[in-house]
Amino acid sequence: MLFDKYKNYLNKKNVAFKVAIIYAVLGGLWILSSDWILGRFVENLEQSVEFSIYKGILFILLTSFLIFGLISFYINRINKYVEGRSIVEKEIQRKNVQLQVLNHASRDINSVLEIPEIMRKLVSYAFDLTGATSGGAGMMQNGQMVFTEYNENGRLLPINISFSEYAGVPGHVMSTRKAYLTNDAPNDPYVIQEIQKQLKFYSLLDVPIIDKNGRLAGCFEIHNKPEGFNSGDKELLESLATIAAIALENARILEEYKEIQAALKLSEERFRLALDRAPFPMAISTSGGNILRLNQAWTRITGYAHEEIPTVKHWVEKAYGKDKDKMLEVISSFYQKGQKTQDGEFVINTKYGTSRVWSFNRADLGTLPDGHTLILTMAADLTDIRNAEYKLRRHQEEQLEIFNAVPALIFYKNLKNEFIWVNDTAEKWFSCRKEDLINRPLPEVFPGEGEFYYESDKKVIETQRAVKDVVEQMTMREGKRWIKVDKIPFKDEQGNIKGIIGIASDITSLKETEEELIRAKEKAQEANRLKSEFLAQISHEIRTPINVILSYVSLLKEEMQNSINELTDYSFNAIDNSGRRLIRTIDLILNMSDVQAGRYECLYEELDLEKDVLRHILHEFSSAAESRGLRIRFNRGTAIPKVKVDSYTVGQIFINLVDNAIKYTPKGEIAVSLWGKSGLVFAEVSDTGIGMSEEFMDRLFEPFLQEDTGYTRRFEGNGLGLALVKKYCELNNLEIHVRSSKGKGSAFTVIFRAAS
Repeated sequence: MLFDKYKNYLNKKNVAFKVAIIYAVLGGLWILSSDWILGRFVENLEQSVEFSIYKGILFILLTSFLIFGLISFYINRINKYVEGRSIVEKEIQRKNVQLQVLNHASRDINSVLEIPEIMRKLVSYAFDLTGATSGGAGMMQNGQMVFTEYNENGRLLPINISFSEYAGVPGHVMSTRKAYLTNDAPNDPYVIQEIQKQLKFYSLLDVPIIDKNGRLAGCFEIHNKPEGFNSGDKELLESLATIAAIALENARILEEYKEIQAALKLSEERFRLALDRAPFPMAISTSGGNILRLNQAWTRITGYAHEEIPTVKHWVEKAYGKDKDKMLEVISSFYQKGQKTQDGEFVINTKYGTSRVWSFNRADLGTLPDGHTLILTMAADLTDIRNAEYKLRRHQEEQLEIFNAVPALIFYKNLKNEFIWVNDTAEKWFSCRKEDLINRPLPEVFPGEGEFYYESDKKVIETQRAVKDVVEQMTMREGKRWIKVDKIPFKDEQGNIKGIIGIASDITSLKETEEELIRAKEKAQEANRLKSEFLAQISHEIRTPINVILSYVSLLKEEMQNSINELTDYSFNAIDNSGRRLIRTIDLILNMSDVQAGRYECLYEELDLEKDVLRHILHEFSSAAESRGLRIRFNRGTAIPKVKVDSYTVGQIFINLVDNAIKYTPKGEIAVSLWGKSGLVFAEVSDTGIGMSEEFMDRLFEPFLQEDTGYTRRFEGNGLGLALVKKYCELNNLEIHVRSSKGKGSAFTVIFRAAS
């Protein structure tokens, strides 16, 4: 613009033309006025010889001075214009370079998806834009501005400096959220002089990075621009900070995406492992009839691999034989229900030529993109249970046959002295059917002879104790016979008497009767033992599938997370809490069983107790402690060596100790301490809980023992936790010591030997 305005004016030809015009005008004026001017000084000017000389000299002097002044004036204006134009061009050129750097920085920084690299490039471009020679960048972490690297003349140096709000220049930037500039760092009140001396900077420019939500994401700081920083540098770096904020947001989104992908992959892997390792048969199929996956238990029990039964139709043909058409209709109807359902029990054929009894349960897992429903089918193999039930029925029938075969009269009466049950001997002894005795008292059945026995019944009910050897004559089919009766009170689970069980013997032939009673008693005891063993086995067989099924409640909750409501969430939490308690009880019992039977094999490895064991356990129990208003504090000593132990059992030791500390601490805190000394590692779990008496501490590690017992006890549990802790310490060659005081808390110290 400036050049356009003056270019015609400053054109060389125009200047020469103007000089010529001026010269001509001056010459004309001189010709017209020179005689008059010179005549005032020289007499007889026309006749003077020197007239022409004076006139020429004066003209030359006047025109020379005028032309010199005119040319000097134009030359000065030209020089000023040229100088101004050079400054403008340099400023435009500098701005263009800065814009190019910013444009390149925008592309370069936004192409990086790792936060540390973004911050390095940010500082590097700040150097390019301002000419600074050193600086660094910090990120907000836990309410502090954390600097990890320092760039000095292109050389990265590790630096670990954190600033809280109002501390130093970064702290000032945190509080004001505005850039800060100083060219006198040694005397600036916001500069921490120890850091200034360490990093050796005399000028500073610190710029905040604000994300799109207005939150402070970090800042970057540059030092030592030779001519000092100015407001233009500040504006440039604020633009650069805006670019960095966008890049950091993209990097954060990518990190979140990676975390989601990793969590999804981990969830899928866990589901696959859980499916394959489940001890009972499981399959995943679609409502279209395709079988997507079979677990190992299904293949192991049936002998059929997934390749042999890719569809439900293939499975039905192989498993149900001649009933395949009927079963295909049944299964198809199950797929249309659209809800969790128990499909019932069916007899299936295996590839081995055997038959098994399976109970099927099915649950919908959601809808596939093709519109079909994804279905999880779980099968409980009831073959052994049904065989055991058959054996149990046979045992019961045999017991009943035994009771009926006993020549003694066996009966059960209620509190009204009425017969509820009698064995077949009643018909042999009395002239009536045993059905005629049911719901009738003995004095009514045998008037005049039953009063004596009625009195003994009242005694059993009142004292709730057995009465033996009640002897009296009674009229029987064969006439008067001597009868000996033993009566036992029968009580319910709460200890309340419900009736009387009695055994009456004809002692007329005492020896024969005694021998029969002995044989009957032995058979009854054997049957009872078999029953107890069988019930124990049934308990184990039932608990095993329950344990696994409960473990999938959390998986189902996770799968339904997007459609869960408050009631469903409450139900899941109730199931989860009850399930965890049941699972923990079963795990403790099974673990104790494995240890006592010597089936557990230790795998010893070197571990860092804090990193590999305690850190995970404390994290796991932190929410449980917080829910009870407790605080878990971790104390760590220095120079703690590694230990060589079995990872699982050592983890169980501290899980039980921390769990007990939380359970028995109504208020206060739990402290977990770790320190090393003289080649030993000490790990202590202490609490401010209810403590223990000295008498109970002598039996502390006995199984199934709690200081507070009975149905009214305040704390849940089965008394196996500390017993397992003791066993696991023995397996790992560890020592455990206990300090406790009633009402003041307890402390359990486990002593490890350092790994050599």
